[in-house]
Amino acid sequence: MRFALGQNKGVFIIVVYKPFLFKYDLDGNILCKQKVPNKNSTQFEGDIQLIDIDSATDDMIIVAYSYFNPNWDKSRKTYVNRNGILIFDQNCNEAFYKEIEIDSKVRSIVATEDGFVVADRDSIYIYDKNINLKFKEEMRGKELGVVDIQRISSDNSGTYLYIIESRYERILKYNLKTREFCIR
Repeated sequence: MRFALGQNKGVFIIVVYKPFLFKYDLDGNILCKQKVPNKNSTQFEGDIQLIDIDSATDDMIIVAYSYFNPNWDKSRKTYVNRNGILIFDQNCNEAFYKEIEIDSKVRSIVATEDGFVVADRDSIYIYDKNINLKFKEEMRGKELGVVDIQRISSDNSGTYLYIIESRYERILKYNLKTREFCIR
């Protein structure tokens, strides 16, 4: 399960392998529940997987999703995954969805003042509020060595991105404005 705090004191929860979005008040009462339907799935893809959730600054809830496809991509050396972003309002109603092109399965999403940041295994993708890709930053091959991004988070101003990396069990700090790592 993953959760996010909404702007109106609600707690939103997704269950990764069961496509449901729930909203609870702070006393634990369920306020709404929404089954997330499959989006243009093919016969080889399983059900939609809700991967991560965050609360956007405009009272919207953003969810990163992925479909697993058992076909192997030889050039990328990974299984094929189809990823996207769903946006819900405070009443669990779907407002928008868009498929996104990233190199591997989506791992995490975070809202910033300017839009969204999505992470896969070794890269981050910065999108504007309309989910248009602004730039991609590969984390591997820098002074960091091999990376394995598990989760991302940002500060309130949207200047710094914090990357939880599991290969070397570290937390990395990345400046989204200057596109540099903050190394001490």
